[in-house]
Amino acid sequence: MAHVRVNPGIDSWVTAHVGSNVRKVTEAVARDAMAHCPVDSGDTVESIRTYYPGKLRGVVIVGGAWRFIEYGTSPHWIDSHGPWSLRSDEGVYFGRRVWHPGTTANPFMRTALYRRRELDRSVVK
Repeated sequence: MAHVRVNPGIDSWVTAHVGSNVRKVTEAVARDAMAHCPVDSGDTVESIRTYYPGKLRGVVIVGGAWRFIEYGTSPHWIDSHGPWSLRSDEGVYFGRRVWHPGTTANPFMRTALYRRRELDRSVVK
């Protein structure tokens, strides 16, 4: 039977060497997402943030209606949620119900996530 002994300093070594790559990749994904995010009002691109909930975890957060930009929408009805008519940002009034033709997907997050990245391998031997 083989006996395996774990180096007691392995946790700090992994955190020190791999943790820097986690931060680099997380920040790179956020930068690429911001660079490829289409800008209408700017709300989505301004909502992109990073945070690190653990030593070896990095998270990119995107707020707003990013999923409609990322995946697009099918044609659908839009109904007013009150006794007023709907209008465009330019001030054109449509009535209380309007048919929306849908939107084409613009996958800025998948583009950022699936991009091949180089890691710093100089410390891992």
